[in-house]
Amino acid sequence: MFFVPQLIYTAFWVLTFCLSGLFLGGCSSSSSKEMPKSKTKQQSLVVNKPNPTPLDTAWKSAHDSTLVEVLKVDKSFILDIRYATTNNFMKIKVYPCDKCLLRKCAAEALKKANDLFKKDGFMVKIYDGYRPLSVQWELWNRTSNKNYVANPRKGSNHNRGCAVDMTLTDLNGKELDMGTPYDFFGPEAHHTYTNLPAKVLKNRQKLKSVMESVGFKHISNEWWHYDYKIKYSVLDQPLPCDKAP
Repeated sequence: MFFVPQLIYTAFWVLTFCLSGLFLGGCSSSSSKEMPKSKTKQQSLVVNKPNPTPLDTAWKSAHDSTLVEVLKVDKSFILDIRYATTNNFMKIKVYPCDKCLLRKCAAEALKKANDLFKKDGFMVKIYDGYRPLSVQWELWNRTSNKNYVANPRKGSNHNRGCAVDMTLTDLNGKELDMGTPYDFFGPEAHHTYTNLPAKVLKNRQKLKSVMESVGFKHISNEWWHYDYKIKYSVLDQPLPCDKAP
């Protein structure tokens, strides 16, 4: 018949098209399978952060008369404990370590002063605090000028944990000019000595006014020395040099 060759011809091209589809992915969409897309799992990075060292706050529950390390009360205090070095008037080391202790009530008052100073751009720097009575005897025996060292037979307020030798620094730790060095035994260190630059007198007055506002009082012949208003008995307790600050 007439249409048979045409059917054969059509079938030939259909078969050819499908065979080519096996290689080119044509012919039938149902015969091709889409490759699954790989799924990338985002792994969360777990960082084990160390727990911060807890602050030692045991001193807060202690009695006001307890000796406490000042750095536990306020870590921003700057310590320059001269008697733990040779940088002092005796040129010898008489403290076994550079710890600074005060009675709790005095340490808390000094923190209040430091907070007030920092508002004006200053910070407290401490030269000495509690001083064991045995060390007081060393100072007494090694100085010829007894006007600047308390008689250990009576005891110093340092021996009671109620006195602090100090100065002020700026927020970068640079000491303010107070006219004389620490432990300068002469009239220039007296509060009544006024033949000094105006800036020095202003610095001394700043130190004095804030310290007195929180319960300390000055002594006449040492601009750096301040006594707390509450007095306790003399102690000869050694400094806790085997303990971390």
